[in-house]
Amino acid sequence: SGNDEPVLAQAVSSKRKQADSAVEEATRECKRMRAEATEEATQTGAKAKEEATQMGAKARDEAKVIMREAREERAALEEEKAAMKKALEEEKAAMEEAHTFQKSRVPLSVGGHRFETSLQTLTAIPDTYLSSLFSGRFDLSPDAEGVY
Repeated sequence: SGNDEPVLAQAVSSKRKQADSAVEEATRECKRMRAEATEEATQTGAKAKEEATQMGAKARDEAKVIMREAREERAALEEEKAAMKKALEEEKAAMEEAHTFQKSRVPLSVGGHRFETSLQTLTAIPDTYLSSLFSGRFDLSPDAEGVY
């Protein structure tokens, strides 16, 4: 039993060296894996940042296109609105002219035949007899039946 102690101590020492070696190997492997994970995380972060930058640039470009298209559409709508407003004003003027025509009927007796026209028609061509006669510069009165 006395001889067994040095053998036992040597076995324990050998096992301890093996354990220490395994711990050192595991520590190195952990450090290597941590370094790889850190490198991979750094690369992934850089890649994500690059992708985010590209996506932001693309979004800004798309926003510019959308804003330009919106401005163009608005300008087209403004032009259409102006054209429609002009058409409405022209239609109003035409209706006013028709209304004026209806309100300004002038009955005429020409050679015993009764005709009806408008003051606008009678004064449409300047420097004519009828234009001068119905211009308002002369005192002109209808007969008893209201005919000129």
